[in-house]
Amino acid sequence: MKFAQFHSGDDIHYGVVQNDVVYDLCKMSSLPKTLQALMEGGDAAMDQVRSQWQKAPALPLENLRFAPAVTQPQKILCIGLNYRAHAAESGEKLPAFPEVFSKFGNALAAHGDGIRIAPAAGQIDYEAELVAVIGKTCRDVDEATAAQSVFGYTCGNDVSAREQQLRVSQWLTGKSQDGFAPLGPWIVTADELDASALDIRMYRGETLCQSSNTSKMIFTVPYIVSYISRYMTLLPGDVIFTGTPEGVILGTEEKNWLQPGETVTVEIQGIGRLTNHLVR
Repeated sequence: MKFAQFHSGDDIHYGVVQNDVVYDLCKMSSLPKTLQALMEGGDAAMDQVRSQWQKAPALPLENLRFAPAVTQPQKILCIGLNYRAHAAESGEKLPAFPEVFSKFGNALAAHGDGIRIAPAAGQIDYEAELVAVIGKTCRDVDEATAAQSVFGYTCGNDVSAREQQLRVSQWLTGKSQDGFAPLGPWIVTADELDASALDIRMYRGETLCQSSNTSKMIFTVPYIVSYISRYMTLLPGDVIFTGTPEGVILGTEEKNWLQPGETVTVEIQGIGRLTNHLVR
């Protein structure tokens, strides 16, 4: 199933995406009132949705203003250098274990949102990433069962201000500026997607800049989930950016950084396209 979140007046609703419409599940009194509640409700809540979603009012997708695919993550975690070719273009050694860093909730943005580039932001780069959304509380899970803790997957763009990122050992100011974690347009549930071999691309305007496949990850999604769960409890709604392939601006000779007025699009096989434009 595909779940999207969208604005309805002053509220954020969620629904099932089917073809060119979304079925507004918030209009169904018998169903969880938020996507977060659905994830926290586990298999029983999903069974309710599967049996009733077609009874919900249908809205045209083209009329929606999307919200971030996840709006209430306790944790936004990211994996650095998780593709060999990206590590090479960055001049870095292959990691022996996942390099985990974080973003804050202020970085969340939705499909179609403008990403504000602060005057001091400097060298702005894109990073197309598959994002795993946790659906079950997990701690100390083994790699063999870790995938059962994933609710689904969405597209993410780990927008990065390289000057701020690389001038210090802690990447936070370069990674968690407002809007630097777009997620969307929707979540595809894990039972409908094999995340181990998905084509992933980044377009700068109409120009293809990144093109790879998740099969080239150094650390797989189950390994990443298992690894992180050794050190902290993962909760429903937490998100994990799983790393970007080669083709980022940082790895080019000219380093033509992104500028306000440009548009960037992440495309992942089986999920869809996440598009954002840069604004001053």
